[in-house]
Amino acid sequence: MPHGFELQPVVSGPFDANPVGFAFLPDGRILILEKNTGNVRLATAGASTSTTIHTIPAVAPTYEGGLLGVAVDPAWPERPYLYFHVSRTNTVIQVLRYTGLGELDVESSSDLQLIDPYIVLGDLPDQQGIHQGGTLRFGPDGYLYVSIGDDGSPCDAQDRTRFNGKILRIDVAGLPAEGGGPPPKTVLAPPTNPYPAGGDNEALVYAYGFRNPFRFTIDSATGDLYVGDVGESTYEEVDELPSTMAGANFGWPEYEATLPDPVAGADTCSTGPFTAPVFEYLHSPTLQASIVCGPVVHPVAGSAFGFPPAYDGDLFVSEFFAGWIKRLVRGAGGWDIAAPVPGQAEWENWAVGLPAISDLQLGPDGALYFMQHLSGSPLERGLYRIIDTASTDAGQPGTSLKIEAFPNPMRVGADTVARFTFGEESASLCIFDAIGRRVWQARTHAGTAFWDGSTAGGERSGAGIYFYELETASGRRATGKLTRVP
Repeated sequence: MPHGFELQPVVSGPFDANPVGFAFLPDGRILILEKNTGNVRLATAGASTSTTIHTIPAVAPTYEGGLLGVAVDPAWPERPYLYFHVSRTNTVIQVLRYTGLGELDVESSSDLQLIDPYIVLGDLPDQQGIHQGGTLRFGPDGYLYVSIGDDGSPCDAQDRTRFNGKILRIDVAGLPAEGGGPPPKTVLAPPTNPYPAGGDNEALVYAYGFRNPFRFTIDSATGDLYVGDVGESTYEEVDELPSTMAGANFGWPEYEATLPDPVAGADTCSTGPFTAPVFEYLHSPTLQASIVCGPVVHPVAGSAFGFPPAYDGDLFVSEFFAGWIKRLVRGAGGWDIAAPVPGQAEWENWAVGLPAISDLQLGPDGALYFMQHLSGSPLERGLYRIIDTASTDAGQPGTSLKIEAFPNPMRVGADTVARFTFGEESASLCIFDAIGRRVWQARTHAGTAFWDGSTAGGERSGAGIYFYELETASGRRATGKLTRVP
């Protein structure tokens, strides 16, 4: 864990089955889902354990199925509704709505009952028990977004008349208060969806061409979606879906990330144009094979635990099997791995040693929360959070410390010097190579520092990616990336 951050348990066992997802009620209570039992658990505000308040019946406990996602109506408790993404034993996925009854806004109470189930969507594909998506999120627009995998039928991800491999956007505000359903799909279709003239199914499609969009996030500031699409055998990817790109086709099965033709014969069912991912990584012998897309971080005013301003707008993603969390930053050329900060065990991974994360979200307190799906080293299953306990290890926007490197990229050569300019303090400048080894360090004159590519041993560094860290005499820090090209 980087310096200045701390990992804390929030809700521990006992559980009847592996927990997989969670959501926050506005009063501070936390809902926790058990994947295979259908149990919905409630942890009161500040409690370290939870109790089962409801069991959704007829849950199909397949390898990738079960009770996977939950969302709280944005008007809770005036609209006391909870929405669930669940695969059923009759080989369909359903989006269910339950009405809350009892203490709807009492943070210390476990008296919350779920009654009057209503089937919002009842015919989502689940013939194979795999690639089911699993996330429900409300956007700032008030609509409910739903992720559905291709159900093992790759070409169906390209067919907008089928729900396989899609992100759906639905309007639940006009549904009746009592149980029942499902409603006509025309009732659920927002008029601003990209395919309003299509049939009933197509009118609900917001984006398509996904393999298994297990976890996605919605930026609370912009309404943009970031989707973690689990790959086939080569790549994992993050797809960006701004509101201006509604209706985009992200390419599966014609593409797996940027790899063309991952599935034999897929070119016969795929029609572009395709939208490329904004971030991807290869599978590896360390078993990188299942991405979980976490939140876009924004500071929470008045919170003692939220991330510092330097992290504003950064995107966090995790890898279920490899157990790392990466911090991504937006640059001129798109999204990239953030420069390392002190305390990182690996230069490209903001945190390591956290396998089996099944959900990663920003909490109402601004901390980074995650669900540990399996028990084992080093953590037992349950809900955890990462909090900021000190001043940031990265640069602080809004202060006089702003570092710029020029030229960047920097050419390899004895006559090429990188110039770093910042505020008026003296400082220490460190250069690190791509695997985190310090190659050069020097004290600087006030406001300016230089690096000619030398290493601590006097040799010249080669082409590649380097990271710099500057710390001023007053303890402020800034970091960045510098590329040396031939």
